Amino acid sequence: MEYTYIPAPYPQFKSIIPMSKFSKILLAVSGGVDSSVSAHLLKQENHRLELIHFLIPNNYDSKNDLDYSKKNLAKVKTLAEKLNLKLHLVDIREDFKNSVIDYLIQSYQQGLTPNPCVICNRRIKFKKLLQLADQLKINYVATGHYAGTVELSLNNKKQFFIQKGIDQNKDQSYFLSKLSHKTIKQLILPLGNQTKQNVYQLAEKFKLKIKKEEESTGLCFLKEAFDQFIQKKIKEKHGDIVDQNDNIIGRHQGLSKYTLGQRKGIEIGGGGPYFVIKKDYLKNILKVSNVGDEPRLFKDKVVVDLSYLSQNRLDFVKNYALKNLKNLSLKIRYGQKNERLKSINFKNHYCEIKLKNKVRAITPGQIAAVYFKDIVLFAGEIL
Repeated sequence: MEYTYIPAPYPQFKSIIPMSKFSKILLAVSGGVDSSVSAHLLKQENHRLELIHFLIPNNYDSKNDLDYSKKNLAKVKTLAEKLNLKLHLVDIREDFKNSVIDYLIQSYQQGLTPNPCVICNRRIKFKKLLQLADQLKINYVATGHYAGTVELSLNNKKQFFIQKGIDQNKDQSYFLSKLSHKTIKQLILPLGNQTKQNVYQLAEKFKLKIKKEEESTGLCFLKEAFDQFIQKKIKEKHGDIVDQNDNIIGRHQGLSKYTLGQRKGIEIGGGGPYFVIKKDYLKNILKVSNVGDEPRLFKDKVVVDLSYLSQNRLDFVKNYALKNLKNLSLKIRYGQKNERLKSINFKNHYCEIKLKNKVRAITPGQIAAVYFKDIVLFAGEIL
């Protein structure tokens, strides 16, 4: 039995995935540079590789709500032909609409700030990826995410976890933070030890015709700005905007259009800039402040929902977290630095976290990911 090493960012963590030589791997490809380079890297290692491409709503508000990108489809077909690989096309547009887009809309209607990418990875993308792999009798799946995998041990029990990639500017461990032990155990991430710059260099080496400006940003199913999308989908009542002293200073266009800490787009003339500090759904009032460091925007306590975790997973992460408190940190949004923990208290299927420093604009619905050093120990929606 040989082993393929997926290097970790730090030498003390070495993630080892046991695979026989020429293992069968099912790789999800989008048509972008990351998954295309991943295909070439795995092909170079002589694994028996097959590709899967998901058809998703690429322009949700077109005349056909379940339209998809023919341009991306053409790219993955070209990739499969070039590498002489079998390509599976899986239409997940209806499931995507029901499990991700509807969830997104409903969350905003409830005053929450969800992360659709984290939800999609757990509910749709990796679920479908593993289902097809199982049907094809393929033991391993792969994606082009910038992250790694690692196995942790505690009291003779072992669990697999997601680990940060070495490119700290591109690390995508946060987006994979809710994946299960079973999923991660079967997961290969070829770009965990690559930087984005290296990937572009590899793309040139492999003669991939992908321009940097073509790389996707934002939500994959929208061609318009998210604010415009959500305004079309949620019909809300206008209401009063009040300042920190409860003086009425304007009218809002619907509470779902605003997030805590938001400055731009409030449209209040004079006396600003104003920041959103509260959304009162019972009274339909938007509360703002023109105090730059408004104390009500800063909190040091977070309550995280862990009800989706299996009991075995919950017990493991609970014991591991309590044993390693000094090495834990919290991330509440992608691109934000990790915050150190002061204490953590598990209660049934949620946990209360106290931070060493107060953090600005902690918002219900956001994904809070708890890291042990560079490893995602667990994550969940903020309550």
